[in-house]
Amino acid sequence: MSSTYAVDAATGALRWQVASGCMYPPSGRTEHGLLLVDEWGRFQLVDLATGARHWYAELGARTLNAGPVLAGGTAWVVATTGLLAGVDVATGTIAHRLQVGPANTFSTPVVVGGVLVVGDQDGGLHGIDLP
Repeated sequence: MSSTYAVDAATGALRWQVASGCMYPPSGRTEHGLLLVDEWGRFQLVDLATGARHWYAELGARTLNAGPVLAGGTAWVVATTGLLAGVDVATGTIAHRLQVGPANTFSTPVVVGGVLVVGDQDGGLHGIDLP
């Protein structure tokens, strides 16, 4: 298994290491900590300073290149299968699941005016009203 590392910006010294390779989907800083997502659809929220894990959740579908978008305390991510999931950032609970379409999806969604927008490889553009 690969790992994710945090290094001190001034010295280059290793600050912490987490056993999860998060090189494909982008990670995101939240008010609760650093949200890490790996290519296997595993989420974890870690303390930015220490790397200590607050929670861990598994989507059950791969997430290549598509990172989470934050909206109202929920991290929304689209798996490669077109599965849209909403993860409660404070608790790690996967609170929402919706199959958006049959095509592969590798794009990070955006939220505009309460609507999540995501494109797929068939050229489809999907807009979903968020709860």
